[in-house]
Amino acid sequence: MDQLLKEAEKIKSLEIQGATNVALNAIKFLSEYAKRLKSDNLETCFKKLYKARDILIETRPTEPAMKNGLNYIMKKLENEKENCYPKFISDMIEKYKNEYYDLLQNSKKRIAKIGARRIPAANRKFIVMTHCHSSLVTAILLEAKKQNKNFKVINTETQPRLQGRITAKELIDAGIEVIHVVDSAMRWAVRHFDVDLIIIGADSITSEGTIINKIGSRLLALVAHEEHVPFYV
Repeated sequence: MDQLLKEAEKIKSLEIQGATNVALNAIKFLSEYAKRLKSDNLETCFKKLYKARDILIETRPTEPAMKNGLNYIMKKLENEKENCYPKFISDMIEKYKNEYYDLLQNSKKRIAKIGARRIPAANRKFIVMTHCHSSLVTAILLEAKKQNKNFKVINTETQPRLQGRITAKELIDAGIEVIHVVDSAMRWAVRHFDVDLIIIGADSITSEGTIINKIGSRLLALVAHEEHVPFYV
């Protein structure tokens, strides 16, 4: 359990970032924990796995991809419980992790194609703005680039962890023009660069439609409202 707690701290401290990375690493940590279990009693193993799952989920309560992934794994294990042996649990978790990864990737591809439609095939350079780092937003912009859309991106550095720099690097590496601004300049940037579209990711969306995301997201949404700029999450 001590090793699991050390690994969980990597998620809690934001050493591991990005919804997909967090989810897959959490499942990997669960798999490695299963390998270390010494008990041959299946019920005892499941009880410990559920406890480990809860510890991992608590590291980032607003990270639905991780929570859904861990629950997906445990549900799959429960369904196979009659044919499950403690020494094979880790291998089963790895198998289900790959299944979950495929689900995430297929969903991301569909969302990227839908999102890329919001960037028109215009003669002038379309201006897109984003905040923080979202693998989905990056996927949308990369898909638009793949479709030869003419656009550039304004993105914020996102204090205090500077996740916006991850976004900037990924886009620049793909050949997309990026202007990187400090968070406090987001209102100025929307006006100065005549932003056409703002798109951000979300840590979580509640059943009531409330968006939970990195600090600064609300301010950017208010700026978009004031400047009549379309804002997508």
